[in-house]
Amino acid sequence: MLALAAATVPVQRITLSLVVNPATHPLFAAAEARKEPRVAALEDGLRALFAARGAEDPALEEVLLRSVLEGVIFKMAVYGDQYPAEPVRRRLYALYGLPTPGPDLLPPAPRADRMRARPRGE
Repeated sequence: MLALAAATVPVQRITLSLVVNPATHPLFAAAEARKEPRVAALEDGLRALFAARGAEDPALEEVLLRSVLEGVIFKMAVYGDQYPAEPVRRRLYALYGLPTPGPDLLPPAPRADRMRARPRGE
């Protein structure tokens, strides 16, 4: 998911602007409603996975995971090559007790430090 987001940063930026802009949010909500069965199936699958792993509240774990991933994608869209996407990806694997991921899939980034917005092209 993160590799796809990294490969489509311009699309992620457009999507995020539609989500947060009050003028376009209803359009985003309508598009999201059209894919409700697929989203519900994804949520249910994640909740079943968390239940199988012994989570006390699988629904809350699903919301938390999706929130973290959405936050990572948001930061990738805002900070671009400043964002340490690959180290974050590896940290997520460790956080959820997953096997160490294979080769780097995301663009290299500087050491995680302070990120600051800057004009494009700088």
